[in-house]
Amino acid sequence: MRCNERGFTLLEALFVLGCLSVMLAVGNIAAFKLLEAYEQHAYMRQMEKDLYYAQMFAMENRTNVSVRIQTDDNKYTGVANGYGTLFTSYQPRTMKFRSAGLLVITYTVLGNIQNPMTINFINEKNRTIYKLIFQLGRGRFYFTSA
Repeated sequence: MRCNERGFTLLEALFVLGCLSVMLAVGNIAAFKLLEAYEQHAYMRQMEKDLYYAQMFAMENRTNVSVRIQTDDNKYTGVANGYGTLFTSYQPRTMKFRSAGLLVITYTVLGNIQNPMTINFINEKNRTIYKLIFQLGRGRFYFTSA
């Protein structure tokens, strides 16, 4: 009987496919965590841009602008007096607000914040991952990561 050495045995092919599937599974877990972190960071950047937009809109149009954070629905909405809704944004599923109820940040016609506060963002394990701190004064706010 002649030996054919041009192919692989079934056992060799199964071993290679098994190793490949394990490597793909490990890579998928790491990519999921990176995607989750990117999604949270992108949301915080968008929120920062929306808050600056609300402040500029209030100063340009000489009207009060309220950013209403609805913690139960995990979203925030910017509303200007006489102009209606300016923007609405939803949080990623991986983060929530620590506070319950409705939080309102109001920018006056001079761009000042009427009510200083701190808003905590938590993950599924109830650990604070970001803090949004509004200072009293000329619309100052900043984010910190915990």
